[in-house]
Amino acid sequence: MTLLSTVAALFLLFQASATGTINGSVITSATGGAVAGAEVTLIDINSPGSGYGIGGVITGVLSTVFLQGTRAPTARVAETSASGRPGPVMVTTGADDRFSFKQVNAGTFRITVASTGFARQEYGQRTVNGPGTPINLTAGSTVQDLTIHLTPTGTVSGRISDELGQPAVDVPVQLVRVAFSPQGKTFQAVGSTNVNDRGEYRLYGISPGSYYLLAGNSPGPLGRPGRPSGLSTAIYALSFYPGVTDVSQAARIEVKSGAEVVADMRVQRENTYRVRGHVIDSRTGQAPPRADISLNYRNLTGGGGGFSSGQSYNPATGTFELRDVIPGQYIVQAQIQEANPPGPSTGAVDFAARQAAIAARPSAQVPVYVQNSDVDGVVLTLTVASPIPGRVSLQGAALSTLANLDRIRVEIRPTVDGIANPPTPTPVAADGTFRIDNLREGSYQIRIVNLPQGFYVKSAFLGGTDILTDVFKFSGSTS
Repeated sequence: MTLLSTVAALFLLFQASATGTINGSVITSATGGAVAGAEVTLIDINSPGSGYGIGGVITGVLSTVFLQGTRAPTARVAETSASGRPGPVMVTTGADDRFSFKQVNAGTFRITVASTGFARQEYGQRTVNGPGTPINLTAGSTVQDLTIHLTPTGTVSGRISDELGQPAVDVPVQLVRVAFSPQGKTFQAVGSTNVNDRGEYRLYGISPGSYYLLAGNSPGPLGRPGRPSGLSTAIYALSFYPGVTDVSQAARIEVKSGAEVVADMRVQRENTYRVRGHVIDSRTGQAPPRADISLNYRNLTGGGGGFSSGQSYNPATGTFELRDVIPGQYIVQAQIQEANPPGPSTGAVDFAARQAAIAARPSAQVPVYVQNSDVDGVVLTLTVASPIPGRVSLQGAALSTLANLDRIRVEIRPTVDGIANPPTPTPVAADGTFRIDNLREGSYQIRIVNLPQGFYVKSAFLGGTDILTDVFKFSGSTS
């Protein structure tokens, strides 16, 4: 054997001994039976340098993946990331519920499992949406007999009728659960559909838990893409099961593993309305010759957007009208139509500059609540966005001693949902300075994120007033 081939053989032997194996099975929590065809995904959560080595093999019963060659049709390997490390790898269990990941480099991993008719599950996960248990694999070791229990999902079905007992055809239906965010209590959608021509709906694949059922039209544009022709254009008041408009009076729906819940309810027909007002350019005191007027909305689950809703604008008087508005909360926005910044966009920096220029155009935003009648007298005073400079200081030490200063971000959030082009999170410079751009007149809250461990924000002052925990009002001027 030549010296070169000996070295190569030793190198390959070292590679093989440095990898490990993870074995396990997937069963149903209801009966303990095997779950065939489950998609098992191994996710590397380790630091750079971990993951799968070139030439490694990942196997599932009846499926094999070679990272450096052909692939079995029942297994998939994610694309390699920009760092050169492979992404998550998935295999499919066979008839005996087994899976195996072989020749895996040492590291820390998560395993998730998905299968039709079962709730998605992570290894070690004890509650819905709860965290799983990381798997630590050392060089040359084998993690044996991991067992992942899948919980059968439930179904919610029923009939939605109007106030006359007739099918509320095509009305949107949602199932939501309570969630919490830094902004407080929110709702998270877990399933949605539309009522069919018989007045029926069915939501399947629902994880066991407690939910609210909603039916009716949320704030937003009238109609939906792909809506069949010939259907009634009626809209319905957004209602919670068993048929109330106030969530405090709603009844929760408890979905159990493998069970079907039948929930019927009635919804009331609703009218659409109009929003009227006028636009003034604060720079001239006159109505602008051109203006884009739109409605921005935010629905119960945090989604949203903007639409024009058949706008009409009279440049001679500055008056406008928006038609066919579904009841709900909106932000009426006006923006002057100005030319885009000249020149083509050639990169991320160029694109960001163009977007910033668009966001800085004179505009106005006013919240309105549409309910039971038209809304008149909305005044949109166009103003130019202003920057606010600031500085971060560290009590009792030089700012240069603070680790990861470049990761800290200063966020200014509008207190009203649906505001378009809100200020973006701003980094802090090495000397502690920062600048919030594109801030307009309105009410805001400040938030500092990505602080190093063990540090907190003691105070945040604007014009001598501590705004750390309170809403502050910006007048549109930094003076």
